[in-house]
Amino acid sequence: MGAFAMAHNSTYQLRLDDDLKQKSFSVFHELGMTPAEGMRIFLTMVAKTKSIPFAVNIQNEESKNDVLNFFSIQEKRKSAVIAYANYIKKVRDKINPAVNNLTDEDINRLVHELR
Repeated sequence: MGAFAMAHNSTYQLRLDDDLKQKSFSVFHELGMTPAEGMRIFLTMVAKTKSIPFAVNIQNEESKNDVLNFFSIQEKRKSAVIAYANYIKKVRDKINPAVNNLTDEDINRLVHELR
């Protein structure tokens, strides 16, 4: 008997304003696809490229500030994780003898898993 891998489907709901929904769904229909097919194509490309599959342009000052604020928050989060990892490295000998055996690589792996 052959082994077949069955895809496990899940549902995700998305709130859109009516105008955006009408305009974007119209484009999908013009392209001969359903909105769900269009979103699957988009999400597949995001997963494959590990990026947004098109250029993201900042249209106005408010959008620019939103993007800069997002990246600022991400950078602060990254800095906090690095600071915590450095703290753990400094005090690991004092915490628990079992922790003494952790290498920098082990700690970095654990920190990466926590991100």
